[in-house]
Amino acid sequence: DEPEKLLLYTRVKANVRKTIPLVPSAGIRVDLYGKCGHTHGDLSPTEAYPVGGGLSVRGYDEGGVATARTFASGTAELSFPLLQSPGLEGVLFVDAGTDCGSSRLVPGTPGIVRGKPGHAMGKGVAARIDSPLGQVTWSLAWNDSGKTRSHLNVGHRF
Repeated sequence: DEPEKLLLYTRVKANVRKTIPLVPSAGIRVDLYGKCGHTHGDLSPTEAYPVGGGLSVRGYDEGGVATARTFASGTAELSFPLLQSPGLEGVLFVDAGTDCGSSRLVPGTPGIVRGKPGHAMGKGVAARIDSPLGQVTWSLAWNDSGKTRSHLNVGHRF
């Protein structure tokens, strides 16, 4: 029998957000989001970064774009008030994400075995409202294959 091997690794993840008011008096703005991450050392496939889903590339299932050791994703959103209702916004968005070629470095290559593309874009529309539970966002997104997917998120992106 071989002794159990401990997995020793370091994960680094960074998030950035920038809001650009376009027409402040009308509540129209652009929000830019970016995030990236890398895992150095021993990596269990269950600890790999899932790329795709409601908080990265909408239009795809959670982890539907890649299972990655290293990743980067970004979002651009145009937000505007809806129906003169406080706290209710409409959103047009574009998301993109990539595994930076690192899916092949995840043990067992689960993303490659499952035919995940490794990089992708999603685009769509969303409605966002402030609620006692936090911000609630419903998104309708189209992915690179033209498939439509709906996402419901509670809370801010980060």
